[in-house]
Amino acid sequence: MYDWLVDAHEQVVVTRDKLRTHPFSMQTWDVQMSGTLIKPIAEGALEKLWAERKGGAAPRPCVIGYHRDYLSMLTLQDLVASEEADELHALIARARAVSSNR
Repeated sequence: MYDWLVDAHEQVVVTRDKLRTHPFSMQTWDVQMSGTLIKPIAEGALEKLWAERKGGAAPRPCVIGYHRDYLSMLTLQDLVASEEADELHALIARARAVSSNR
């Protein structure tokens, strides 16, 4: 379940420039295969940064890596467990309502 949804076209959570600084730079961020783990040296700093950007403590981020060609075919529906589909639909509806009120 997601606790924070951001449109990356409107709000960048972590910039490429930030990922190029230590300790984030120790991690390869443009992986083109699945099964990649975040290295321990970057993990703690990333969790701290995530909590700061989100505005408080956050659960450990779930990072999913897919090959770029496959990723272009994925939708949120593919990534959310079927028992959480209703929550996803409600979240999308709220996001659409907020964006249409801007």
